[in-house]
Amino acid sequence: MDYMTPFGEGDAAREIRSTSLRFVVLLILFANLVFGDGQSSFATHMSVALVYLGISVASIITATCFPGRDNLKAGFVALDAVLVVVVLYEHILASPITDNHNLTTSSLVVAFILLNHIALKLDHRLIVLFSSTVVACWLMMLAIMAYRHHANAAGSLLGNFFSQDLVLASSFDSRRWQFICSCWSTTARAGMH
Repeated sequence: MDYMTPFGEGDAAREIRSTSLRFVVLLILFANLVFGDGQSSFATHMSVALVYLGISVASIITATCFPGRDNLKAGFVALDAVLVVVVLYEHILASPITDNHNLTTSSLVVAFILLNHIALKLDHRLIVLFSSTVVACWLMMLAIMAYRHHANAAGSLLGNFFSQDLVLASSFDSRRWQFICSCWSTTARAGMH
């Protein structure tokens, strides 16, 4: 049962679910901070967690006070995409080339949960904005990492680019298209009634 809120009846439940996913991401970011790799990534994880806390609070206030402002929604989606890119950067490019560059499960979870968070808004433009930014930056970072490895050990360019991380980026991109098609079908069904 939806209660009357500033979001309206149908949007209230969607906004509550969406906000709860923001706090799940925040918990994951703080868990990365506490249980992370050590001092090398502490500053990055602390910065990302605090900035995301500020973004989450601002998003909730904005959704409450200005529910119809699409440009503000797009701004928060762009900030979410930047957060994911920073988390991916920490694992893919920030460390020396001799270190392990594999993404951690918690980093992948942040990317996928934020994609789900944005999909709950049922706006295919926001999904495209978020996922296109993340996928483009992810692929660019994988290409840079592969080139760095190739510069260090000739002949490893393709082997380093076509890796498990590329498969993970592809699965993220696949999920993006599933959400976009789902939004289109939901919009089409709503228009038929």
